[in-house]
Amino acid sequence: MVPRPRSLWAALLAAALAARAGPVRACSACEWGDPLRAATLPAASDGRLALGVASEYAQVRFGAPSDTLEELTLRLGAVYRPLPFLALVAYVPLARKVLTAPDGAGSELWGLADLELGLRLALFRRAPPASERRQTLYLTSGSALPTGPRRASYHGHTVLEQAQLGTGAFEPYLGVEYQNEGPRFTLLAGVAERMATGNDLDYHRGNALLWSLHGYLRLASQLILDLGVDGRHGAPDTQHDLAVANTGGTVVALAPAIPFHLAGGLWLKLEGQLPIYTHLFGVQSVGPAALLGLQYRVF
Repeated sequence: MVPRPRSLWAALLAAALAARAGPVRACSACEWGDPLRAATLPAASDGRLALGVASEYAQVRFGAPSDTLEELTLRLGAVYRPLPFLALVAYVPLARKVLTAPDGAGSELWGLADLELGLRLALFRRAPPASERRQTLYLTSGSALPTGPRRASYHGHTVLEQAQLGTGAFEPYLGVEYQNEGPRFTLLAGVAERMATGNDLDYHRGNALLWSLHGYLRLASQLILDLGVDGRHGAPDTQHDLAVANTGGTVVALAPAIPFHLAGGLWLKLEGQLPIYTHLFGVQSVGPAALLGLQYRVF
């Protein structure tokens, strides 16, 4: 059994102002878009080292009668650029997962979830002398690490796999991104494939194709408008080579955001993800995700 530190989480939520540090990972159907979006934020792209903290909330329903899984994550992140063409990204997530189940087998867990490491490498750059625009092709790669606990029980029963804090598996991904950058408008398009190894119970999250298309319009020196679409198509989870019911499918979401320059190297970002199309396997529904945060360029 895991305690319910309501006052602690209330304090963390109140303090959680963060630039987005990665997609929501509440379930097998609600991880959308670019796994390394934090590396493209102004505080990270303009300097060598940027630190951030992110508050993320998401909800998914699955099964009949419907179970509801809510996840609140406080995600600490760092973007380090040792070379102009290479960005290294690390996330440390602290999560609170609450499963509400009509049959009474719900749960409430909190603690360290799976760490994630990634890199963004510029493969090609083109900046014609007479043009103010620059085009760059990036390779993106990384993996979630099995650091979060996944054998938790709650009130005497084993917690459902999707409601565990950790997956017990590695989840590597590989992708490419294209960026067309100008003084007022930047276009970013990317696609990545995320895979998963099995855990000690032979549970595999389904492989997923993630994609994103974003346009960044600089409205003023201190304000950027981000209009984008994030998507995901994933295979069902499997256990012992059998598909797990009510997992996998397709989600396409609007992802508007407003990065705002506060002072010096400090940026505030407010972002939402609103599903506009879903084709999920079995009985599932995915709700909007909300993200709020700060990112600070150290140098």
